[in-house]
Amino acid sequence: MDPHIDLNQELSDCGNNNGCGEEHVNCENNDGRGEEHIDSGNNDGGSLIEEPKILEPCNDMEFESDANAYSYYIQYAIQIGFGASKTQCCQSKVTMEWVEARYACTREGTKQKTNALNPRPCLKSNCQALLYLKRREDGKWFVRNFVKEHYQELSPENAHYFPCHRRITVGVKHNITSLHAVGVKTSEIFTALAKKYKGYENIGFMEKNMRNLFDKERRLAIEPGDANAMLELFTNMHEVDPNFVYAMKLDEEHRLKNVCWVDSKGREDYKIFRDVVSFDTTYITNKYLMPFAPFIGVNNHNQSAILGCALLADETTSSFIWLMETWNRAMGGKSLVAILTDQDQAMKAAIAEVFLDAKHRFCLWHILRKVPEKIGHVLRKHDNFMKVFNYCIYHSWTEEDFERKWHNMVETFELHGEDWIRDLFRDRKYWPPTYMRDTFFAGMSTTSRHVMSVLQSCGVFQIPNHYILKRWSKDAKEGHTTPHVLKEADPKKQRFEDLFEKANKLVEEGSVSDQSYKVANRALEEALKKCTRMNHSLTGVKEPDCASHEFHNVEKENVNSKMLSNVIDPKVSTTKGAPKKRIKSGIENSKRRKW
Repeated sequence: MDPHIDLNQELSDCGNNNGCGEEHVNCENNDGRGEEHIDSGNNDGGSLIEEPKILEPCNDMEFESDANAYSYYIQYAIQIGFGASKTQCCQSKVTMEWVEARYACTREGTKQKTNALNPRPCLKSNCQALLYLKRREDGKWFVRNFVKEHYQELSPENAHYFPCHRRITVGVKHNITSLHAVGVKTSEIFTALAKKYKGYENIGFMEKNMRNLFDKERRLAIEPGDANAMLELFTNMHEVDPNFVYAMKLDEEHRLKNVCWVDSKGREDYKIFRDVVSFDTTYITNKYLMPFAPFIGVNNHNQSAILGCALLADETTSSFIWLMETWNRAMGGKSLVAILTDQDQAMKAAIAEVFLDAKHRFCLWHILRKVPEKIGHVLRKHDNFMKVFNYCIYHSWTEEDFERKWHNMVETFELHGEDWIRDLFRDRKYWPPTYMRDTFFAGMSTTSRHVMSVLQSCGVFQIPNHYILKRWSKDAKEGHTTPHVLKEADPKKQRFEDLFEKANKLVEEGSVSDQSYKVANRALEEALKKCTRMNHSLTGVKEPDCASHEFHNVEKENVNSKMLSNVIDPKVSTTKGAPKKRIKSGIENSKRRKW
């Protein structure tokens, strides 16, 4: 620690009522209003010292707003010793104003049934304590119902440990981050806070919360320039290959949100191999945690063909819709026949809106891989489950046959309460082969080899041409030649290469004999004089710009598409599910231990 830094002096004004008292409190609730502004006033950054006693709420008690009521209930909960949260808020269908609010103890409800091998501890005790408010016509709120009794033991001395009561005010955040930036250790900062507020219990948050804050600040403190570097790279690639297209979407701060790009080869391949496309967002290997989303096709050699790529700020339906609409326009709006994805519901909704005529299918391999994770207890109890499960999937020849076998399987293994099994049956039109027999999936479900043996035994040694799709033949790309992009990308470079090639031939032929040398030399001198005279007469005439494309742009939300010279780097995305370093399931860990 720097001996010249007085922590108590640095932290002395954390609790001053100078605008730092307003705090954002994140509340989990069902009304979509997850963030409320709570004015903590002279709360000294969370200190509970010498605070006036909060009167117990009662029926018909009035508040100026629901925010004031919630703040009052939070302070009451801290004083009594329980956790509180928003559980419900209702809007008027006529005025769309909030008219009802319900706050309850965090131990409300009961423990949900789970199949996890190591479930998290649950503190739910079905507590009935609550505060229910309604809004009057004059805009004020009153208590309609207050339930005081709790089912659990109250603990005022431990109230500061409850997550809903921990908060770091803006003033405290500014001071502790400043100290951390100059090298003061986290433990020493927290000790100084405890001395200032006369006890760790009076700080208002825990050391873990402070460490999480510093970790978050460090992740966000990235060097600027990546977005501009990407924009510059795409601009150069477009100059070299005018068929290379890209689109960027920015937020109101000119910060990069989504980006999509397709090269000329991908656009040409799509014209031939657009019958089936795989779309996935599994890869998150960049420092911004932006999901990488490639569009993958299958060429005539059964090899993967990259048909486009994207980076997304999030995995929401709106982001997927933007990406799919942008990618579809880049491909000339040509219809997509079939698309393979995982079971993501946001993808499902976006595909249904953008690709109206496409056949959407879930990847069966991903579904089968999830079986041990989702219903591992069933596998341990029934050794023959996978045999019956696979038989239902692969040996159902009609939709009615599949549904009958599925219901029998559910009855046999008592799977009525399994949410994952219920979701699979709900989405049955997206994954079992039974529902996909009328759609081509480019080798994802190839014809069995025994069919060829049957044909040979019947004396058929050659399949008629009209039964063979051209996209699988060696002539699949016939008539779809990719243009020489350099000729369009830089006319001057193209002219130089063309003349250089002809000049080499002239040098070879002109050096054979003295006569040919004189002819070649005379032609070169005459051509040089004419070109020099012509270029002098064209001085000041600007070379026409290369042809651009409608996707050669940067898009800003709610603003017309235009090129921007300064694009801010994206924020670190909050992705779905596991973090960047994925926590492996018990099945994967057990396999690793065996090796």
